[in-house]
Amino acid sequence: MPVPREACHLLKPAPQLPLRTTSPLTWALHRLLGFVLDLAVLILLVVISPWILWLVIGRRRSPGSLRERLGGWSISLPVRERIWVHAVSVGELRAVLPVLDQLRELRPGSEIVISTTTVSARDLARRSRPDLLVRLLPLDLGPCVRQVLSRLRPTLLVLVELELWPNLLLECHMAGVPVMVVNGRISDKGWRQMKRLRWLFGPMFRSLTEVLVRDEENFDRFVDMGVHRERTTCPGNLKFDIEVSDDGGAARERLDRAWGQPPGTVRWMGGCTHPGEEEILLDLHRQLLEEGLARCLVLAPRHGERAGEVLRLASGRGFRAVYLAGARDESPEVVVVDQVGVLDELYRASTLVFVGGSLVPHGGQNVLEAVAAGAVTFCGPHHENFREVVEALKEAGAIEVIEDSRQLAGGVREWIGDPLRCSERGELGRRTIIALGGASERSAERIAALSSSQRDAWGNPGSPVASGTSPSIC
Repeated sequence: MPVPREACHLLKPAPQLPLRTTSPLTWALHRLLGFVLDLAVLILLVVISPWILWLVIGRRRSPGSLRERLGGWSISLPVRERIWVHAVSVGELRAVLPVLDQLRELRPGSEIVISTTTVSARDLARRSRPDLLVRLLPLDLGPCVRQVLSRLRPTLLVLVELELWPNLLLECHMAGVPVMVVNGRISDKGWRQMKRLRWLFGPMFRSLTEVLVRDEENFDRFVDMGVHRERTTCPGNLKFDIEVSDDGGAARERLDRAWGQPPGTVRWMGGCTHPGEEEILLDLHRQLLEEGLARCLVLAPRHGERAGEVLRLASGRGFRAVYLAGARDESPEVVVVDQVGVLDELYRASTLVFVGGSLVPHGGQNVLEAVAAGAVTFCGPHHENFREVVEALKEAGAIEVIEDSRQLAGGVREWIGDPLRCSERGELGRRTIIALGGASERSAERIAALSSSQRDAWGNPGSPVASGTSPSIC
């Protein structure tokens, strides 16, 4: 939702970051702090190693390049301004891509390097922006982070939403690299934990050069945690700057032909579903089939490695179920998504979408992609992680928020049998998202302003040479 200008200081010059001077005592204290942090991280890695092995072996999640995780990035030294942008996973990456496009127009001579935490986000970044360098974030160990910084030498580090790694912040501070947060957000759960551990998180927040938050509530939270009010702005929520599609009819025709289904097949979808939700959707789909209201349900589990589990669940209930990769001329009753990067197309080809993580207490998933695709969109009561987005859409009448599976069943029946009403709702959703957008352009302008000021101060991009005092992490 748009943020009042008077509350967010939208129009102010980029904060000038005086570069640091490092006395021998300060250097020694920072190195001691780094040693303590490394020790803590190593102990944590040992403790959680069984869980990591279970994810890699049991859930078949790829750990990605071990060399990159250890800081062995193959990258040349910079010859121009270099901006490092870090997005944890697919959701954060999708949110920041429009910002990067705007930034490249504002700073055409700059080089942008993307890092991600998850392998799926790295793969998506490489597919969507093949001309940009993309790497996996190193482990938060001093030697790993220093190795990356020594090669990367960024003018600026941009963190998407909130990704405060102690060693990363410490090493950036020691190297004189300013750190900016865009689309800043602190969840309700995170806010409660951070307030209790203010002594631990406060120094990390105070070390941030500038924070661009998504709304007034997060503005107050960042300031309360120690970010200076004059270094905090509210350009709005990046996730509203999503591509809006109006080719749903063409997408539906393509799937009708590909899947051997009659023209005009009524297809609905469960997107980003979690355990416990697929059963609810399958039970409802059985009723819709019997009533002749729908012919096909598409299930896209939030974690792709669960595709086999979901397929067995659907087949065990008597459905003609196939993987998306094998849905060819079989007129399936249930299609299970086993590929990455296809949600947009499937949303456009669906009359109605339920966005998962919201009927179970998970906190919800991003509903904007389904709304932007023109689908009638439902979500459950557990949408805390996307509360401001859901509230803005609900206020505009562009989303259906249900309390339980009974309300979902009633809502689906009400909407799925009225194609004209569904079409009108899809158009309303697209108009709403367009009206709430604009944060990407404003955020890119802030990044460009800060980057420009640092380049001018350093003279040689990536190599701080001036003296002064930066926000301290100690």
